[in-house]
Amino acid sequence: MPLFFQTALTDTKVPTLAAAPLGELVVFARRGPKDRLLLGAPQKVYRQGFDVYDEYTSEERTDADPAVGTLGDTVYVAWKAVKSDRVSFARVLYEVTERTSKVTGLADKETFEPPMRGPLTLVPQGDRFLLGHTDADGTFAYASVVPFDPTFTDPLPKDTPGCELCGITREDESYLLDNDTWAEVGRFSGKPRVKLGPGFYPLLLTLKEGKPDLYHAGDSGEWKAVLGDQVYDDELTEEEDPEDAADRTVLRYLAISQPESVGWYAESLGKITRKGLRKRYDKLAEFMPGRKLSDKEFESAWQAWEELVAFLRGLEGKGLYVVHRTLLPAEPPPPLPKVDKVKVTVPSAKEAAAPHPNGLGVLAGAANSFGVKPNSPVNDWPFNVLSQTAVRYGDGRIGRVGDELGPDAGADERRRCFAVAGEAATRFARLPVRTIDFGELEPLTLIADRGSKPPKQLTAEYVRAAFHATLHPWAKVEIQAGREFGSEVLGGGEVSTYGYRIADVKMHHRIWADNMDWFESHPDTTGKVWYVSVEGGGLHGCMAVRLIVGMTKAGSLVGVGTVGLCSGITRTIEPKDLYKPLLENERKEYDGWRDRATGRVAARAILRTFDADQLLAWTERSDAAANKLKAKNRAAFWQSEFEKLTPVRTLTLSPVWEAVQRCIANGRLASYPEPEAPLFFGGWSSFGEFSHEHDCYLYDGDRLLRTANWLSAHSTRWLQKRYDDLRATDYAASMSDADKQAAVDAYEAVKEFYLEASEKYAVVAEITTRPEGAAPPTPADTATPKKRKPAKGAAVPTDCEATDAMLAPLLPCMESYGVGRGQWAHNDISTKTVRYACGNIAREGETIPHDHDPAELERCRTLAAEGEKLLAPIKPAHDQGGPYLAFFSTANKGEPVPEAITHEFVRDRLFRRAINPEVEMHIEPLTARAVGGDENAAAATAFVDWLRAQPGLHGFAFVNIGISEDDGGACHPRLAVALTDKGSVVGVCGYVVWA
Repeated sequence: MPLFFQTALTDTKVPTLAAAPLGELVVFARRGPKDRLLLGAPQKVYRQGFDVYDEYTSEERTDADPAVGTLGDTVYVAWKAVKSDRVSFARVLYEVTERTSKVTGLADKETFEPPMRGPLTLVPQGDRFLLGHTDADGTFAYASVVPFDPTFTDPLPKDTPGCELCGITREDESYLLDNDTWAEVGRFSGKPRVKLGPGFYPLLLTLKEGKPDLYHAGDSGEWKAVLGDQVYDDELTEEEDPEDAADRTVLRYLAISQPESVGWYAESLGKITRKGLRKRYDKLAEFMPGRKLSDKEFESAWQAWEELVAFLRGLEGKGLYVVHRTLLPAEPPPPLPKVDKVKVTVPSAKEAAAPHPNGLGVLAGAANSFGVKPNSPVNDWPFNVLSQTAVRYGDGRIGRVGDELGPDAGADERRRCFAVAGEAATRFARLPVRTIDFGELEPLTLIADRGSKPPKQLTAEYVRAAFHATLHPWAKVEIQAGREFGSEVLGGGEVSTYGYRIADVKMHHRIWADNMDWFESHPDTTGKVWYVSVEGGGLHGCMAVRLIVGMTKAGSLVGVGTVGLCSGITRTIEPKDLYKPLLENERKEYDGWRDRATGRVAARAILRTFDADQLLAWTERSDAAANKLKAKNRAAFWQSEFEKLTPVRTLTLSPVWEAVQRCIANGRLASYPEPEAPLFFGGWSSFGEFSHEHDCYLYDGDRLLRTANWLSAHSTRWLQKRYDDLRATDYAASMSDADKQAAVDAYEAVKEFYLEASEKYAVVAEITTRPEGAAPPTPADTATPKKRKPAKGAAVPTDCEATDAMLAPLLPCMESYGVGRGQWAHNDISTKTVRYACGNIAREGETIPHDHDPAELERCRTLAAEGEKLLAPIKPAHDQGGPYLAFFSTANKGEPVPEAITHEFVRDRLFRRAINPEVEMHIEPLTARAVGGDENAAAATAFVDWLRAQPGLHGFAFVNIGISEDDGGACHPRLAVALTDKGSVVGVCGYVVWA
């Protein structure tokens, strides 16, 4: 019979292979390295053969060839133990997906006591296997093997409380995590296990003082012996819909404990005596009022304790993981706390008009500026949300000292508001969770002015009007439905669940929903309730105003009020410690624009329009040229090139543009939060690389159109109002009528300029401190090589001069992107690096020898250029890395030739200490995978094969510089190089970028 095809299995030279078909699968087993039992399951074996992927390495070992057989839809394997005549038999576990098929493990292992020897065969017959082998005397024999019953099911019913623990191997633990299931047929049969009796639940309640949840009783080995440690499936702590909770009979709970925890559990439980457990059991009446306790229930709890301790002690030292599967009774939720009767005292007309005896109450925290002094008499908000001149009157209304509020809505409205607010405070006081982000709640009555027209929906403008101009003009007033806020309040919102019992969290949700029902059905309100937060607008660190309010039919806001930290502020930093560095960072960022004496912005703003297509082409050319320069030379280059362009139109503004910028950027000069209309500058739209005293920003396309549309929607009157609000910023001391008019004139001119430009042009906004008419700085002449002093006694080749062109492979890795200062602020290669025509690297000011063999120099250049050519097809995305470029470093005559490329050689000889000393380095053999990965295998293989074939080369290596993921955003060099027989380095250099 002819041989149609054959396939070689890699990494094995064993003469035999056991295999059995299962549908389109072929399951095979073999003895692998170190006698491990290896199994595979390739899918769809074609005439051309098959490849082996994801071969499974079992923990089992065999010193003979295994046997494989199929019975029904199940595959089994038999093997002989190492240095033993014992044969084991197990079911093969596998999985099949659309793309792959693989063996995942073994189950139901059985070991036969009668001595058996190989070779082994498995032949199916009816419902069993015939296991062929040889006896101890060498005669042929067989054993009849009936596999494990495949009808095994999970012993824990789905609707009855229960608890089962099972000792499993590391293989089983990995399978359980990968497949997220316990109930696979037969997977864990034959494992040590215990199913605790009905007393497990009273035992658990006793160990956890009546509260079986994760946020109670600490990190105790007692209760973890029941519930386990690392939780993987937990319905116990999940939120429940009250309507669904009634249909639940049990809650699932699945956890896995490490082998080292078994002894801890056994020790913790072993310290408990029967008398001590009974004493703790009897205390359950204190924690669970109304629960009936019985002697019979305690006896069942003690029996569960005995079963559990015996099981854990039996597992000690065996290195097994423990799976805890628990079904806990879904007990009905406790009743809501009662609402205490509220006794409300309504102020008289005289008391209502007088200042409140308790001042602002809890809202006084929002008027606290934490020691920050106002920079102007008109600034009521140096670092606070609520005006420092705010006063609360007896009826609850808030206004500024000296302002006339006018008459309120009358005595009947006062009675309604005080009754609603008083009961609301009592109801919200039942909430079990309190944090610094959501403090104590007090009754709030912002009674409407007489004659007010209440809106159908609460707006930010209406809230500001209710506070009578006492809220910070730049703060954001955010409003959302009370129910919507309550649904997320404990899931990462204002109130954190961290550190709170899940029972309290669930109760919090129920109380919140109950309060919403009460608000919405109250006869004195409009049926709506809102959560209002007043914060933001660049006010990070001060205290925010928080309200939960409804609206009366007369338009009064009633409910509760409190204060809390602004969103996103860590509790570990005091608010008073935030303001000063916040302001200093902004001023430092734009320090180059300011007048040193006054601190005010002294830079001019110059707006220019250009033909968009022509500007784009010029930008691409200039960018390509700039990228060949050192970072310190790029600013002057861009400025010089930019001056050569001829704009369509130019608009020059005095420093009053600062006031316009602040009006559209929440009173701040900084671009964070970035304004909706970045007229002058924006953090993510830099144009070229200009100096910090001279910045340029490009606006075109959709961004320019959006800006024009925004300007069309915001009138000069809007700007005048925003200018008046600058009194709440550090610009307050600079305000005047003349300055206001100049800002208005500038705004109108800028508006007209952008509206015209949006039709067909691009806009370049330039901020410059250069005097009008002054010439731009001259860029460094990079074509002129730097002169250096020759080393004593060394002949200097005429082309061994420092040149920026040779820095091309390293320039991205020298760039610190403006982060910090120094040679290595945010980069792997020193910003002071210079490179010579011979490829040698040094730092500015250092003198290095140059005594090269011209033939060796030419050899290095030629090899490196050919390497770059071979790797040209590899073009990483711009945000992932850069292409491989020619790289070499020519050795000096007589220089020692290293045997290999080492860390010391790379740092001290190749880069001469120009590598950041804090970054890591990894050197590995030069392979195609290292150079190009799987996606660039063809080009990388061609390069590696070519380089290794070059005569006179050795020490082939792939050098990874900067492998710490903490350096996000930096460029990290990657060298694919070798050593010549003269000691030179030849190859290529690329880089990667970590986001």
